[in-house]
Formats: sequence, structure tokens, C-alpha cells
Amino acid sequence: MILGLSFLVIMIGQIGGPMIAGLAADATGDYRVGFTLLALLAGLGSAFFLAAKRPPRPLRGPEETT
Repeated sequence: MILGLSFLVIMIGQIGGPMIAGLAADATGDYRVGFTLLALLAGLGSAFFLAAKRPPRPLRGPEETT
């Protein structure tokens, strides 16, 4: 589940990143603003990843023990 959700975020970034950089380059005439924005978003995502806590282990009932 976690891997699937993270792949969804990655896929959205791969599609949207070039569009954001292109739109910023069209608006400003330079790619620096777009790449800086994308780098900040990647850094924010890394901070969220590092701040994430490990999920608790699922509880097992007596019938599921081996």
C-alpha cells in the first residue's frame, strides 16, 4: 500500500515537473526559477519521508499464531 501510494506521487511529479519547469521558463525566460521550485518541492518531500514514523505491527489473534 505504501509503495503504491509513493509510486503515485512519483508519477505525478514525473509528469508535472517538466510542465512546471517549462511554464516557469516561458514566464521568466529562464529555467532557474522552475528548477529551483522543483528542487524545493523535492526537498520538502524528502523531509516528509524522513519525518514519517514506522506503522505499528498488526495485531495477530490466537488463531493466526504458528
